[in-house]
Amino acid sequence: MIQSVAYEIIKEEGIREGKIEGIREGKIEGIREGKIEGIIEGFQQSLLEALETKFDTIPMRLVKAIKDITDIETLRILQHQAIKCNSVEEFSQKLRLIIEG
Repeated sequence: MIQSVAYEIIKEEGIREGKIEGIREGKIEGIREGKIEGIIEGFQQSLLEALETKFDTIPMRLVKAIKDITDIETLRILQHQAIKCNSVEEFSQKLRLIIEG
């Protein structure tokens, strides 16, 4: 009887510690994911601003396509293309090739 009470106490403590650790890990993962999302949104916004600065207006389909991109390296490549392209149409073609290719 004494062993089973001690066992239950230890078991409950282990469960409690496991829950606390799970919550802690969940918070850390949530913070990490939030930071990554913020970085991606920053890249997307920077790209859109570069395009707007260079070409004045950007078609909504292009804005949507850029906001759908979550790969940072792809956004970096597109940032360079935005600087090099001479028209929104040329950029749209490059975007299509990069996404599909």
